[in-house]
Amino acid sequence: MLCAVWHRPVTLSELQSGYELLRDASVRLRAPRWLMDLRHRQVPLPVDYGQWLHHEFLPGLYSLYAEPVRLACLMSATQFADLQRDPVSLANAQMLTDPDLPFQLALFTDQTEAIEWLAKETI
Repeated sequence: MLCAVWHRPVTLSELQSGYELLRDASVRLRAPRWLMDLRHRQVPLPVDYGQWLHHEFLPGLYSLYAEPVRLACLMSATQFADLQRDPVSLANAQMLTDPDLPFQLALFTDQTEAIEWLAKETI
């Protein structure tokens, strides 16, 4: 399992570099389960950030492992509530957590629950 923590809002370039470094470390360490601590990053993401993640980065993870990459996204309660109130953000979150995608993504406000989800065996 890898853990990524953002300590501040980031530019699109910083986001891309961070995710690419995480992907490379994940491949090198054979770690397809990621705890993404987003509590200090902007959530929801600006549209162009989300488009890059949804359409370019995340689909590219499919071919890296025998099992789907699993991303547990840790958010603050305030971030989660804000996401639930914004129809566009909520639709994006529902799309990203679709079980038919070639990766698994879940949203959490509790770190213990996120780690337990990551530790579960895949079906």
